[in-house]
Amino acid sequence: MNQNNTNNLDEFYLSDIAKILWDSKNILFVILVVSLFISFFLSSRISDTYKSVAILAPSESSDSLTKMSSQYSGIASMAGISFGGPSETSKVDQASEIVKSFNFFEEIISKYEIFFQVVAISGWKKDNNELEIDNDIYNSKTKTWVSNSEFSSNGRPSDQYAHRKFLKNFNLVIRKDTGIIEMSYIHYSPYIAQSILSTIIYEVNEKTRIDDIKQAELSIGFLENEISKTQLDEVKTELFKLIQKQIQTIMIANSNSEYTFKILSKPSSPEIKVGPNRILIFLMTAIFNLLVGSAIILYMNKKSLFTNKR
Repeated sequence: MNQNNTNNLDEFYLSDIAKILWDSKNILFVILVVSLFISFFLSSRISDTYKSVAILAPSESSDSLTKMSSQYSGIASMAGISFGGPSETSKVDQASEIVKSFNFFEEIISKYEIFFQVVAISGWKKDNNELEIDNDIYNSKTKTWVSNSEFSSNGRPSDQYAHRKFLKNFNLVIRKDTGIIEMSYIHYSPYIAQSILSTIIYEVNEKTRIDDIKQAELSIGFLENEISKTQLDEVKTELFKLIQKQIQTIMIANSNSEYTFKILSKPSSPEIKVGPNRILIFLMTAIFNLLVGSAIILYMNKKSLFTNKR
């Protein structure tokens, strides 16, 4: 019996809430209209963003080096020498970590305008392909950095700040089932998104290629020194084979510009924006404001609600 009374009271209470909100429907409608207007105004001030995407695959040179490392690992062990290489960690995995590293970012911003493009751009005008500069960060008239951020020095944002901002818009996914790599970058300008992504792919291929050449040359010097010190013909034979492996590494690196990542689909300048999602902004703003408005209306009528419940 008490349970039935409780259920009746709850139903009566909910009907009172519904009645109060229905009586206040004009106020809620005004809140809805105002919230939609505000969300439209705010979303219109958010610049569109574009995502350039590249589809990559492990290059043939990576496969060749992996096979060579496996082939010569036993020989190196017999000679008492250990060489780190693709057999220990996939070259693609290494390169994937390199492109996200701060050291790599420092290298590319010293060669290109990527730092300015990442930090100082706040929008893009499609009609005339003109970039919008963030005046709170860079004064285009005086050509000086003016940022007041805690991560700035003399108005110039720090490299680490730029790197963090870069990583927010950069993405790399390796499909474990196929080994295919999807690399993407988001920017206000579709052309800059394409340019930065193309630069990253080129530079990481160059870095891994040059690093392997340098490592192979150092290895050859080390092995030649070991040969000069040993008197055992068998050991010399094995060391010569290791030198041959390093020479092959240099030949492969010099013959292939797509050394680590082979481009299956090169970066493009996208025509369709990826953000912001203005419809979602409208809906979330409207729902939030309606909930807040309803809560305020119910709070203002709390006396009548509690009186009716009692």
